[in-house]
Amino acid sequence: MIENDFRINEYDKYVYVKGTEKGYVIVCLYVDDMLIIGSNNEFIKATKKMLTSKFEMKDMGVADVILNVLPLYPGRLFIKRPLAPLRDE
Repeated sequence: MIENDFRINEYDKYVYVKGTEKGYVIVCLYVDDMLIIGSNNEFIKATKKMLTSKFEMKDMGVADVILNVLPLYPGRLFIKRPLAPLRDE
């Protein structure tokens, strides 16, 4: 990822970010899953192409739910059901 101009997020080492004047792409890794978010489809397609040249991958399509959050359209999210509140012990 670093050799392809991605930077590691300083708060989460499993999040990689690549930005230019034309847009950005973010790659989030979780166990054996990956979420690719970008400002335009060309950035997303280029990232998928780079990753599939290095790893065996299966494209699952557009994410419909991410951690109980439903992406409706750019800039809008809907929480499907709230996560359980933290309790004081």
